[in-house]
Amino acid sequence: MVAVQDDELSTFRVPEHLVQCESHPPDYLHDAKVGVIIFSSRKDHVLLLKTSETASHPNTWEYPGGSIELDVEPEHIDESIIHAAVRECREVTQLHISNFIDVVRDQWIKGNQEVRKFIFIVNVHDNQNPEPMWTKVGLNPAKHQAFLWAERAMVEGMDEDMFFPKQKQTILDSFEFVRNML
Repeated sequence: MVAVQDDELSTFRVPEHLVQCESHPPDYLHDAKVGVIIFSSRKDHVLLLKTSETASHPNTWEYPGGSIELDVEPEHIDESIIHAAVRECREVTQLHISNFIDVVRDQWIKGNQEVRKFIFIVNVHDNQNPEPMWTKVGLNPAKHQAFLWAERAMVEGMDEDMFFPKQKQTILDSFEFVRNML
């Protein structure tokens, strides 16, 4: 496990098997995304965010995430895929990643371009206190209207159309992954 210090984003740990995600995304990736699946400290609840009524997929549940900044001013380009995940987690939830556990990759075609998404299973903390702070989720009301710590059974019982496309199965697969880790 490698500890990485980022001036703006705090310190986080990256396991050796994710070192390839510490590099800048390849130039051929024109539409790359990151997501973070955040579990409670006992790994029995996952953080879900409900999108705003004005979002492209309104009133749906999703895990935090967004775009890797590739085509912006040089000072705002994400240094790596890992740094993009840390930034998005902070921007969307106000929580800071302390440890990266693993990554799930997803890809699909949008128009005539391939979209790639790197979905990380992570541990988080509040910036002021490195202990996990599960009640300290901060949302941007223009993007999200609510958050929920959901158990696996709750996620299983929710209709697929209540989720951002494809995310329900990824969340359930992540529950299985962390269960096998314990």
